[in-house]
Amino acid sequence: MASIKARKKNSSILFINRVNTSKAGATGRVLSELTNHLAGKDWEVSTLSAAADPKTEKPSGKKITRHYIKHKDNCRTASSAFWANLKFFFKALRLPKYDIIVTMTDPAMLVTCGNLLSGIKGAKHIHWSQDVYPDLLPVFGIMDEKNAKYKALKKKARRELKKTSRIIAIGRCMDRYFRNSGIDQRLIRVIPNWANVSLFKKQPPSKEKPTTKFRALYAGRLGRAHDAKAILSAMIALNKSNPEIEFVFSGMSTGHAYLKKQTETLKLKNARFLGFQPETKLRKLLELGDIHLVTMRDEAEGLVVPSKFYGSIAVKRPVIFVGPETSEVASVIKDYKCGLVVNPDVKKNDLAQAILKYRNDPDLWFESEKGMKEALDLYHPKNSFEAWDMILQEVLEEW
Repeated sequence: MASIKARKKNSSILFINRVNTSKAGATGRVLSELTNHLAGKDWEVSTLSAAADPKTEKPSGKKITRHYIKHKDNCRTASSAFWANLKFFFKALRLPKYDIIVTMTDPAMLVTCGNLLSGIKGAKHIHWSQDVYPDLLPVFGIMDEKNAKYKALKKKARRELKKTSRIIAIGRCMDRYFRNSGIDQRLIRVIPNWANVSLFKKQPPSKEKPTTKFRALYAGRLGRAHDAKAILSAMIALNKSNPEIEFVFSGMSTGHAYLKKQTETLKLKNARFLGFQPETKLRKLLELGDIHLVTMRDEAEGLVVPSKFYGSIAVKRPVIFVGPETSEVASVIKDYKCGLVVNPDVKKNDLAQAILKYRNDPDLWFESEKGMKEALDLYHPKNSFEAWDMILQEVLEEW
């Protein structure tokens, strides 16, 4: 890693995103952990986020100033996202001047708010792209690609991205997507997300009782960008033939609800649903799985990168990935031989066959575990933090 030149002490930075705590999912978690890192580096760190009741929402963190707007819902509709953006803009106008403003992607089109604030307050603007909007809307079935409003919104988003000082893509596939969309590659930097930093703290020995079950774990969100049907197909295929294989699910989302309902309807006996698990139980949860499952729909390639994959790396569990072969997760798996990439076609049932490979071949499992250990050297949180340190210094030097 290249050395970082000395910067002026107490440079200031403002992060804007709807959520800013680990309880709110991966986006809130990485924001919370990065701001804690920067505060430890003597940055003057502020966050601007939304809370149903700002007086009661108090995330952990030292030397960080928290600002809030009051916004009750999750910005899943166009009108809600618009009003949240407007609230963020006017709230930020009343805040002090910052050297750097970082916008994330919740709500959608927050990049526009960041550019306006950058121009008015004379700050550099970095857009940290956790996902790509409005491009995901057709994937979710919310808008058609031929829709005139969608085309106008997409064109607007591209113009706004080109105005930023830097764009942080969280994977090589997202970097490629931006470049193919006409974004100047000089603006883009790739910094992958990372596993929960608590996973790297010393843990007490596990008291998990030995079991004859072989567990395939899916931990985290199973939303509209993920493939739940491929998992269901594997559950059905293995339910009677391999009762020792158990599918374990942690989290609460539409995909979890769908699988739970199908499990009850089809009377499957090989699934267990744990619901939401607190951070204090995260390592125990991830180590529960002999293998981990990660899925992503083909149409979402370059638009999202499943953050749950980095948790699998942290606990060195082989991953079976159901998704596009040129995506970030698939590329890491192939580079380090730390898992298998399978076809999402439910008729071929490649997922069930991949699970059986790991169940019946211990050598393959240990080879993949070794690959995960090697991947961890590159995808450790400290490397992403150092990359952020360098990007921020780079932007400061452009004044």
